[in-house]
Amino acid sequence: ILMADGMRQALIVSTRGWDKRSVMEPQTESVVRGPREGFTENFRTNTALLRRRIKSPQLRMDHTVIGQRTQTNVCVAYLADVADPEVVATVKARLNNLNVDSVLDSGYIEQYIEDAPYSIFPTIGGTEKPDTAAAKVLEGRVAILVEGSPFVLTAPMLFMESFQSSEDYYIRTLI
Repeated sequence: ILMADGMRQALIVSTRGWDKRSVMEPQTESVVRGPREGFTENFRTNTALLRRRIKSPQLRMDHTVIGQRTQTNVCVAYLADVADPEVVATVKARLNNLNVDSVLDSGYIEQYIEDAPYSIFPTIGGTEKPDTAAAKVLEGRVAILVEGSPFVLTAPMLFMESFQSSEDYYIRTLI
């Protein structure tokens, strides 16, 4: 309610919503060739960026809420006809079995569900680029989008991904 000194009337002003960062090139994965879009902290924007690239009716986006206090939206995205059903079931089971107070970023989820937390080789990948996340989903992986985080997790991560750049999808194989 907006009230001014000396006025008999007041204005009721809606303040619903908040500012959000626009879709822009991620600083951690800049490219010479390829799209320059990056995920943002907005959950709906991120799911839309992924859905815009994969228009298949087989794309599944299963939503859940994690965190007793934060009530953070989490989305598990995969292609039903490509992803290994056991991997999808494992990811969903690990997420559903989490009993935590808060999830503020995808890094929280990664630490809770990874296979080998003490290994020097990661078992879960991460990206800020919608095209890279879409490519991983098209290859049969599962993407995990977390509200408030511009980093999307992909599982399982292959060892070769440690040597891969997001530009590898856009340049010739020999290069």
